Amino acid sequence: MNIGAFGRVIAGVLLLAAAAGAYLRPKIGCDASSIHCHTNPSAGPQATIIRIFNNGGATLSWRISGGAPWLKISPLSGVNDGTVTVTVDPAGLEPGRYESSFMIKAKFAVNSPLKIKVILDVATDRLLAGFRASRYGVDPFPDPAYWASVGAGMASRFPGAGMGCVWIVGVFLDNGDCGLNFPSPGGDYPSIHFLDEDQNEAALSFFDALDLSVWLQVEPGRASVSKLIDLVLRRYGHHPCVKGVGVDVEWYKTDSAHPEGRRVNDLNALLWSLRVRSYNPAYTLFLKHWLIDKMPPRFRLGLWFINDSQQFGSLGQMASEFKAWGEHFWPSSVGFQFGYEADKPWWSLLADPPRNIGDAIRAVVPNAFGLFWVDFTIQDIFP
Repeated sequence: MNIGAFGRVIAGVLLLAAAAGAYLRPKIGCDASSIHCHTNPSAGPQATIIRIFNNGGATLSWRISGGAPWLKISPLSGVNDGTVTVTVDPAGLEPGRYESSFMIKAKFAVNSPLKIKVILDVATDRLLAGFRASRYGVDPFPDPAYWASVGAGMASRFPGAGMGCVWIVGVFLDNGDCGLNFPSPGGDYPSIHFLDEDQNEAALSFFDALDLSVWLQVEPGRASVSKLIDLVLRRYGHHPCVKGVGVDVEWYKTDSAHPEGRRVNDLNALLWSLRVRSYNPAYTLFLKHWLIDKMPPRFRLGLWFINDSQQFGSLGQMASEFKAWGEHFWPSSVGFQFGYEADKPWWSLLADPPRNIGDAIRAVVPNAFGLFWVDFTIQDIFP
């Protein structure tokens, strides 16, 4: 055998030996490369189970190290296949994103250590529960004391919740304009109409003495949203109960070509948010629709998002759709309107519809901020 041939044989033997050695060595396998949890401070610990297994040869004796004060892992060691419980605990954490990792190590394993990343998103623990109120939703329109009692009744169903409401001050008119339910301050306002008498002042003054947070909503039609924000907040911004403005996007530039309203782009969302916060930095703006693609694609500052979908077949179907809404806008706050007549066939069978629906939503939407029973059926629940 010549030297060249002998060298090739030796090289082949060495390659086979290396391959055999790698095959005989253990390899750490895990069914998760990362863990991402969404929760809120009062939700309690949240556990995720992962599986560790030997993806190679020989015996895999593994151990786990690393973590964070809010991250618990058990067990910390094992042999070959096993399950590990990874628990995140948001108690005492401020809202925000927390990141950590842990290492799975095994002697002689070809891929030791294996790093598993853990992300914990903690939403605000604040919750408001209350109602939607419009003059066309309930007739005769109840007095402020009734609405306050509804707010208290809703909030009492969710420990620690405050009272909140969507109070409609501007409605979409048949001609595509917006009708505000208070007098004009004087001047020319294209596509905006006014009433001779104020329909909101008495209620807002009543709510000022209570811990009830109010968002004043408009259905803008083809009227300028920025101008509507100015008109609404100049008239009612002095009320302590007012916390911001809402825009029902279903009625934003609605016409035959856009029967469900037009999408709000990022620039308009930015301009409207800045406009609202120019009156009070603590004010927020909500945008409302049941379709995600009607919402701004990226801009979120100063915004929260209400879903007013209906015609569900069951509570489970509602919770599933609302969960998707919450996940899409995470970590922004979201709200939900429910109790529509179209859903009454199933919610009327619940033991306590507001509580049962609210609990189902909160169980799957940790960034839920607002729960509002709609005025169309409100007297069925709160006579």
